[in-house]
Amino acid sequence: MADLTTGRPPMTRSEWVDRQLREAILSGELKPGERLLTAALTERFSVSPSPLREALARLAGEGLVDVSPQRGARVAPLSLQACRELHQLLTVLGPYALELALANRDAAWLEAVEEAAAAFAAAWAPGTSPPQAERAFAHLHLTLVSACGSEWMIRFVRTLVENSGRYRVACLKHADRAPFAADHRDLVAACRGDDVAAARAAMTSAFTHTVAVTEELIDAGLLEVEDG
Repeated sequence: MADLTTGRPPMTRSEWVDRQLREAILSGELKPGERLLTAALTERFSVSPSPLREALARLAGEGLVDVSPQRGARVAPLSLQACRELHQLLTVLGPYALELALANRDAAWLEAVEEAAAAFAAAWAPGTSPPQAERAFAHLHLTLVSACGSEWMIRFVRTLVENSGRYRVACLKHADRAPFAADHRDLVAACRGDDVAAARAAMTSAFTHTVAVTEELIDAGLLEVEDG
């Protein structure tokens, strides 16, 4: 039976566990490289092993969990190579999806972008938690591409943004937030003015800045990665 408030089918146990695990990984509550022990997690979430295995398999398919016969399941470690690859893909797919969204822009999309931008500005103010800031980052970028007209493209951007968000959460413990905020002010202003070239450039800058900060923090010994 569908949920009468949303029209969607009710969430299964594995979907619920997926959501809880995903949030714990993306927020950094479960640390990169941390082992995901079945006994501990089934007790934590009060579920049987079956929905837990299903959730872990989905998260492994998205690159958030590593599963091997020898080591079992663990949170995927941070990797400089992975950081670069994720953001290289985002700098190709994200601006293209945004360009398509701008071609389809309407009043409802612009209103949603303005609301997401306001939430982003509040979440990136000094004193907010890195996970809170990253949730606002992801929401803004997914709102920006939401009018691109391709569910596949939105799905791929979501997966890339989620995975790359782990690096921003780690960076925000040490990095200056001002350049990130400036990139997004430029990004929203370009969308507001329907300036496709400026919007693409600002989104690209937002993604490449994450890589630059990650590299700086690794060099400074403030961020540990598996291949560093």
